[in-house]
Amino acid sequence: MLTVTPAIDLRNGNVVRLYRGLYNEETIYSKNPLDIAMQWKENGAQILHIIDLDGAFFGQLKNLDVVKKIIKKCKLKVHLGGGIRTKKAIEEAISAGVHKVIMSTRIFQDKSFLFGIKQSLRDKIIVSIDSKEGIVLDKGWRAQTRLSVKEALEIVEGAGIKTCVVTDIALDGTLMGPNVGLLEEILSSTKMKIIAAGGMSSIEDVKAMRQIQRKYVNLCGVIIGKALYEGKINLKEAIDCAK
Repeated sequence: MLTVTPAIDLRNGNVVRLYRGLYNEETIYSKNPLDIAMQWKENGAQILHIIDLDGAFFGQLKNLDVVKKIIKKCKLKVHLGGGIRTKKAIEEAISAGVHKVIMSTRIFQDKSFLFGIKQSLRDKIIVSIDSKEGIVLDKGWRAQTRLSVKEALEIVEGAGIKTCVVTDIALDGTLMGPNVGLLEEILSSTKMKIIAAGGMSSIEDVKAMRQIQRKYVNLCGVIIGKALYEGKINLKEAIDCAK
């Protein structure tokens, strides 16, 4: 089974989507994140992928209170990213009811960070590998690292992380379809569980992901954002298709 997870990106209290991660290319879809979260729950979501864009920009969580309200109301598993860059921030998010935290910047700026925290906490971390033209970006996709995707995978897997989200930033928010070539390259080079994100545009893309999973069993999920908000993909249909 392939887990289909809807994305909720928060900025200034609103549910938004960015085009290719650009903060000046924003579309506001709702001013009530709780309503959106409940909508996805009612359509069959088991997990919510929530990104605190304000947190990613400023380097610390800014929308945790909103996330707490979503968790309390929806009672779904939440994977939260955006500005989580310290052990304290991880613990704060977990204490708030977050199921898994999503990290990127601190992992690639400080390669010793993961080894400095206990395994039980590492098990709560999903690492996000966000790349453009093969190079990993961090700081809310605003800065280049010196790492290739392959080098980033080696760092993360070597630290005992079990799951990664991989995103081709050039396709995120474009509705142009996922980068299948990059995804298959990643799946074939690691044993970690991989969640695909970026560019999902139609139910055909979901079907394609299901076909890829038959070849690469470590593809465990797909995140869908703009295509849901634009009505290009029906969440119920996508979940049924991915079973």
